[in-house]
Amino acid sequence: MSVERFMDACIDAHLESAWQLPRLVYVLGGDAQRPDSALYPTRVGALNRLTEWVQSLAKEAPYDPLLLRAVILSLELIVRVKLQECDEGMSVDKDAIAHMRTVMTRLVKLTLTIPAYDASPRKE
Repeated sequence: MSVERFMDACIDAHLESAWQLPRLVYVLGGDAQRPDSALYPTRVGALNRLTEWVQSLAKEAPYDPLLLRAVILSLELIVRVKLQECDEGMSVDKDAIAHMRTVMTRLVKLTLTIPAYDASPRKE
């Protein structure tokens, strides 16, 4: 499987959950973000595992792990923000799901396909 297909599957999983169980995703997702939550270790473990899986698919051109974690967390955050806009998950419609898909896909494609920015010190 390619990194692109894997990330598309991640997006699909987020959106399926947001469509089928929006209120539950909103409430439990918010709880799982708190370090003192019983859900927090599972959330962090899933984030770490997803990061490892993407790295394993990108053997020839590995990504910075921080970049991958940021992208995966951003997918979660996009859903959270949109569910909040949709009356905390009470009024999710197909347009909301389509909007999330557009933003998530754009974020992944732009972030993971543009060559890495060279942040090394410049010689003058």
